[in-house]
Amino acid sequence: MSHQQAISELEAAAQIIMAPPNLVSNEQRHSAETIFLNFRKSKRPYEICRQILEQSQNQYVMFEAAEVLKEAIIREWSFLVASDRASLRQYLMQYITTHQVPHYVQDRILQVISIMIKRASIDDQGRERGTILQEVENLIMNAEPDKKLLGCNIITNLMQEYASTVKSTDVGLPWEIHFRAKKQFESTDLKRVFQFCVYLLSEVVKNDSSYTPIMVQLTRHLLQITERVLTWGYVSPINILFFCFI
Repeated sequence: MSHQQAISELEAAAQIIMAPPNLVSNEQRHSAETIFLNFRKSKRPYEICRQILEQSQNQYVMFEAAEVLKEAIIREWSFLVASDRASLRQYLMQYITTHQVPHYVQDRILQVISIMIKRASIDDQGRERGTILQEVENLIMNAEPDKKLLGCNIITNLMQEYASTVKSTDVGLPWEIHFRAKKQFESTDLKRVFQFCVYLLSEVVKNDSSYTPIMVQLTRHLLQITERVLTWGYVSPINILFFCFI
């Protein structure tokens, strides 16, 4: 089956799943659910997921494509070559900054990106993460208002993947590796995020003009990120003292 045929099958199945119960039979719904269950088990689904994100207008299918990407990245990370990882991560970053997609689809894509950044940081000690944070900072500083909010959402999702909470994704790593990655993030880029947010908030305070609705939203996001840093559950108490002398 070609990718185009597979996408058409997924879209038809999505219509059945989302249809009112009185319009479809149990057998039809079960068959549609089986199609998506099989899709979630796909090996190396990266190309078909890209095509779905680019071509499909069905929001349910788009969300499922993002979910399949997440599961595949977790399952197949060790088998992907570095260039393929980088290509996929760059594509997803480009996609969310150039496409208008439903909020829940965007959130799942941001989660995939954050998982990829975290996994890469285990091998490169956060080098790629630092580069991406620079891109995000530039986005927040220089882009149009909606992209500024997107930049804040990227930071929020990235912090979530390094946090030790029930919302953190199980990326198939032993806890000792997760904590090592978390500690490395705390000692470098968490401080960077804090300083960046404090700088932007100070600029907001200096602005005496009335605040636009988008500026109010941006300020709220920055305050939420800053609060997360200040209430962060640190691996090492030394990092807490480190922040006290910023």
